[in-house]
Formats: sequence, C-alpha cells, structure tokens
Amino acid sequence: MNQATNADLGYLFTTSQNRQPPVDAAATDDRTDTEATLEFLTQQMVDSVDTAEVVGGFGSTEVAVGLPGSTDTLQFATSRVEYINPNDGSPYVNDVAMRAMPLSEAYLYLVVSCPGTVVDAGDSPFEGMLDEVAVIFE
Repeated sequence: MNQATNADLGYLFTTSQNRQPPVDAAATDDRTDTEATLEFLTQQMVDSVDTAEVVGGFGSTEVAVGLPGSTDTLQFATSRVEYINPNDGSPYVNDVAMRAMPLSEAYLYLVVSCPGTVVDAGDSPFEGMLDEVAVIFE
C-alpha cells in the first residue's frame, strides 16, 4: 500500500495492489468480480464510520498501462463514498477506482479522500490524480 498526503488541502491518496482470491467465487471474468469487490470495499468504508453512504451507482474510468498518459489503458470500476469525518465532524469524500482480476488473483485499487467542500466546489483531485498513475505489469 502506498499513501501520499497533502495536509494543507486535506487530501489522502492511497494505491494498493494485492493478491486476493475472487470475492465473487462464481466470477468467470474481471467485470463480475470487480463489481463484487467494489461493492465489498465501499461497504467496508460505509461500515467504518457512523455517517456514510455510497453516492450514485458504479461508474468506470480508464487507467494508463505502462506510463502515465499512455494510450494503452485498463478499465477500472469507480464509486464514491461520502461520509462525516469522525475526528472533526466535517464532510469528506472517498473517490474509489478498482479492478479485480480473479483468474490471476490480483486486486488493484486507488482511493482519493478529500474534504466534501472541495468536491462541492468542483475541484475534486480524483481525475487529475488518475492522469498521473499507471498500471505496470511485470
């Protein structure tokens, strides 16, 4: 797991790549297990605080493969969790992108956490940070 913070703006950027068996044991493709895993991950976020909800349905985004900005991409599922930060009572947003690959037992995700006021103002760093990451296969 890798994390970077911007304390002045209240951002936390987390990326992780794990080895994980499928969440959907019947999954025969990446999409069905990605959706099941994203539902599980966002539910864990909701359950971890007193006031939280998943906002909207699942979406998708493309993440570069090899180098940031590459035209070769891998599709990730996306979701948003809005919650009240238990430490200071302020609204926060977790924007999540993840991809499960059950046949290779791989699980990749990234989360951008930032104050809800930033998102409400239209300044969410999520898409900008996605432009700066890449999936690397070895």
